[in-house]
Amino acid sequence: MFDGIPNTIMKVRVPNSVLNGAYKFGADGMNAISIPANQLNLLRGTPLNYSPIYPIAMIRVRANIKLYRGDGGRKISFTTGYRPLFSFIEEMKTSGQITLKDKKEFSPGDEDIVEIAFLNKEYLGNNFGIGTKFTFGEGQEPLGEGEIKEII
Repeated sequence: MFDGIPNTIMKVRVPNSVLNGAYKFGADGMNAISIPANQLNLLRGTPLNYSPIYPIAMIRVRANIKLYRGDGGRKISFTTGYRPLFSFIEEMKTSGQITLKDKKEFSPGDEDIVEIAFLNKEYLGNNFGIGTKFTFGEGQEPLGEGEIKEII
């Protein structure tokens, strides 16, 4: 279970008409796409065999993050539960969930220590550890950056 939602891995058929306009990226070692919400009804998915007997090894860290302000940055604050895509390895992104520790909102321009939960350490890179730097965002351009301070 991740952020209170049971894990379900889906194999999805995406029509070419949707795929051609999708933003494509790598996430958690798999090919992923981002499409507009109004096209979700065009997808056909099938749950794959996922066994809670062999759960994904979650890793939690404390990190100092900075949310960019201005052009190209996030325009609004986020709260606990925010799930951007993180980039530790070039050309690969992985999802993680941020938990705020000392504030209720994290606004553009803010810098602070947060906790981040990742589903699998495998996609954080071979050199992952204290001092590892990363970027995070919601698409191609990063909205912020950070550095691992502690592995919990």
